[in-house]
Order: sequence, then structure tokens, then C-alpha cells
Amino acid sequence: MDPLWRKRVPTGTVPLDSTLNRTGTRRFKRRKMYMKLLVVVATLAVVIYSPPSEAKPISLVERCYCRATVNTLPKGLIRELRFLHTPNCPFQVIAKLKSNKEVCLNPEMRWLQHYLKNAINKMKKSKQAK
Repeated sequence: MDPLWRKRVPTGTVPLDSTLNRTGTRRFKRRKMYMKLLVVVATLAVVIYSPPSEAKPISLVERCYCRATVNTLPKGLIRELRFLHTPNCPFQVIAKLKSNKEVCLNPEMRWLQHYLKNAINKMKKSKQAK
């Protein structure tokens, strides 16, 4: 049952009041589209112009560099030694080999213990000489 105030309109013709609603709806949709576009442009601007972060994720910061160590390695293969001591990890010794490969050494190796003792003694003597 049709309301009394509304007249039946033949198909193909649009009543005057619905035409106004359509233009209003179109304007609303157009504004909504422009707002979405504005949000996308603003987000891109923030992402592009924000300074890059130097921080690492927590999972990478807490992870130890040496997860597995080598127990035997001839001294002749080593180019340089690096020592790492981080709060969450045990004492770590990293050897850079002549083939540019890095290997983690077991800090309990006998020759490494002697090397560390000699290095510490040299440092103490150089400090006392000054």
C-alpha cells in the first residue's frame, strides 16, 4: 500500500524529491572519496618524511651472536680476533679467518686462554709504565 502523499511515478521518470536526494548522496560520496584520498596522501607523507629508526627489534637485540662455537681451530687460519661481552650472553670470541669467514670460538680453548692472559698482562704493564 502506497502512502497517500506519494504519487506513483511511471518507470523511467524520477520524482523531483528523489532527484535532490541523489545529488546530495553524490556530493556525500564525493566528499567521502576526497577524505579517503586525503588520508592516504597524508599517511604517505608521514611515512616518506619520517626519520628512519636505527633501533633493532627486541628479538634481535637480545639474541647472542654466537649460538654455536668451534672447539678446535689452528691459529694459522685466524686473521683477527674480536671479543664480545653483552649483558644477556656469555663471553664470546669471534675469529675472522683468512678466507674472510667469521667463526665463533669456544672461550675455554687452551691456546685462547693463554692468549687472553698474555694480552691482559701486556695491558697491565703498559698502564704501569705510564
